[in-house]
Amino acid sequence: MTTSIISERIPENNFQASSSTTSSSKSFSLLEHTTEVGKATFQQNSDSAKRYLVLFGPPGAGKGTFSQLAKEHYNYKHLCVGDLIREEIDQQTIIGKEAEECLQKGGLLPESTIQTFVDKHMAPLIASKKPFILDGFPRTQEGVCFIKDIFSRHDLNKQVLLIIFSAKDITCEERVLWRAICKKCSTVYNLQFCKPKIENQCDLCQSPLKIRSNDTKEIVKKRLEEHHKIAEKAYELAKSFFPSKTFDTDQPLETCLQNYRLFFDET
Repeated sequence: MTTSIISERIPENNFQASSSTTSSSKSFSLLEHTTEVGKATFQQNSDSAKRYLVLFGPPGAGKGTFSQLAKEHYNYKHLCVGDLIREEIDQQTIIGKEAEECLQKGGLLPESTIQTFVDKHMAPLIASKKPFILDGFPRTQEGVCFIKDIFSRHDLNKQVLLIIFSAKDITCEERVLWRAICKKCSTVYNLQFCKPKIENQCDLCQSPLKIRSNDTKEIVKKRLEEHHKIAEKAYELAKSFFPSKTFDTDQPLETCLQNYRLFFDET
C-alpha cells in the first residue's frame, strides 16, 4: 500500500544528513538547476557518440536524477525497467503479480522473466535509432551477457557506455527513505532536500506524488546487501565488454548535476 506523501519519513535511527544532502529545508527543484542547459542536440551521427547508456548503481545512488536530466534536456529516451514493472503491478498482469511478491520481500524477478521483458521493450527503441538509457537492468552476470548479445546482434556495441554511480550505503539508504515520485511523469523528489514547491504535488505536471511501498528501511538494507553480493560482480563483467564512466554521487545534488551536465556537454 502506498504511504501518504505527507507522513513523516524520519529514519528509525534518525541519522544525520550525509554529504549528499543539504541542511536547508527549502524547495529544491531539479528544473531550477537545469535551465542553463537548454535543449541540447545529441550528435546521433557521430561515430564516437555513445547513444546507449546502461546505468549501474545501488538504489538511491542517483540513477533517477541522471535519467531525468538526460530525458528532459538531452533528448534521451528512458527505459526504466523498475517503472515498467510497477506499471505491470498496477495492472495486475501475470508478471506484475509475480513482481509484486518479489518486491515486497526485497528480492528480484527470475532472470529469464526479466530478460524477456527487457528484450520486448528494448526492441522498438533500438529500431527507432534514438539514444536511450537502460536503467534497472542488468543486475546479474547473466543479464550482462544478455544485453551484450542484444547490442551485438544490431552491431551497436561501440555505441554503448556504462554509467556507474558510486555512493555509500548510508547515503543511498537516506535518499530512498526520503524519496517521493510523481505518479504520472515519474519525476523524483527528496522530501528532505529536494522538495516539490507545493506539498504532495509534482512541479512539472501537478500530479500527486507517491512513496513506493517497498521504500522501507528493512527492504532497502536487503537490496543494498544483494547489490554488493550480486550486482557488483555484474559491473566488473560489463566493464570487460563496454567502456565505462563512474560518477561519485556521494555529494550534494548541485555537484552531481554539474558533473552530469559536463558529461553530456562533452559527449
